[in-house]
Amino acid sequence: MRTLISTGLVAVEVSGQLDQAGETALVRHLAEARLLCAGVLVVDLTACGGLGKDAVTALDAAKAQSAIRKFRLHVTAGDPRVRAALDAAAIDHEAPGPAGASLHRDPPTEIVIRVGVSR
Repeated sequence: MRTLISTGLVAVEVSGQLDQAGETALVRHLAEARLLCAGVLVVDLTACGGLGKDAVTALDAAKAQSAIRKFRLHVTAGDPRVRAALDAAAIDHEAPGPAGASLHRDPPTEIVIRVGVSR
């Protein structure tokens, strides 16, 4: 999991199956991203194999705050279980690009605010 910031964009990328520690880390990353975002908050779940209740609640909070703070929330998800969880919470999302490519294969490198690994 990592959070990246560049001008007008905050991106949170998640990969793997989230356990409780990973879920907690994602909630923290999303809370920080919501505070920092002034343009577009991208949540890339393309390589994520599952989301728990806390992660879905954090994404729902990001959706609610995007309307208040006037930033755009862009969620990409590929795994059918992740897409189903997002659908159930009425969180708009898109399928990944060609061949399951991550939305940010070459992420901006201006500022990396945190890099974490969830196993």
